[in-house]
Amino acid sequence: MNRTFSILGDQVVIETDQPDWLERLDDIAVQAHDPRPRNRTITLRLAKSDGFVHIVHEGQIIAQETDLEAAIRMLHLLINKLVLEPQTEVLKIHAAAGTWQGRFFLVTGDRGAGKTTLLLKMMLDGAEMHCDETVLLRDGRIQTFPRKFYIKTGTLPCLPRVAAICAAKRAYPGFYGGRFYFADPTDFGLPWRSRTERPWAVFHLTPAFEQAPLLQPCAKVEMAKQLMLQTVNLAGDLGRHVAQVCRLLETCRCYSLRVGGLDATAALLQKTLA
Repeated sequence: MNRTFSILGDQVVIETDQPDWLERLDDIAVQAHDPRPRNRTITLRLAKSDGFVHIVHEGQIIAQETDLEAAIRMLHLLINKLVLEPQTEVLKIHAAAGTWQGRFFLVTGDRGAGKTTLLLKMMLDGAEMHCDETVLLRDGRIQTFPRKFYIKTGTLPCLPRVAAICAAKRAYPGFYGGRFYFADPTDFGLPWRSRTERPWAVFHLTPAFEQAPLLQPCAKVEMAKQLMLQTVNLAGDLGRHVAQVCRLLETCRCYSLRVGGLDATAALLQKTLA
């Protein structure tokens, strides 16, 4: 028994001999449209032994957990790690990406700035949501990385339509406390696809949820600094990395966005992209 899906040209196969675990595997299976040709196959096995749930790759136990919830979360992380590891020639940037009225855009900012919640609101308003965590930068173009979105339980009161979808899902223990749901646009009957393109605009978010939202132009040199701070694999030739980021921003509009109330912030973002 297995679940099979593709991420950036890699076919991921997860095998198990436990039939009741298949629904759990569906929670992390990626259903994004992937136009890339098949590159390689990554096979993992989820097995139960001696009171542990083992994750096996190439004949070796690479992780083990005492409960299934923790094992599924770890399996999800390991899949992303195995897919991204060979991508040594790209910068991996902590950012979300979407498309509004044909304009592809990036949203970056520290954890907790509201990227996922804002893009979910945009998605419900008609935007296409590509990813909420990681993008890859190569040759001045962004490749979105279709990881399942993490929807925190604290987000649900702000987005009743999202709460209704999550009510039928399983919650998992959060990485920094609390719990979250795995979800993606297909849960809402919407398309989910990877995209490779230069963004029309890049927005850097700062949270100020009790204030009115504020959008201001941002100097490209300042945006370059912010993107470098959000890059997770800086090593080696730092000058080459800076050049990559600068090339990305050559034709982009750059903005600083103070995130206030969700509806008002989304409306401001939509107006700017339109």
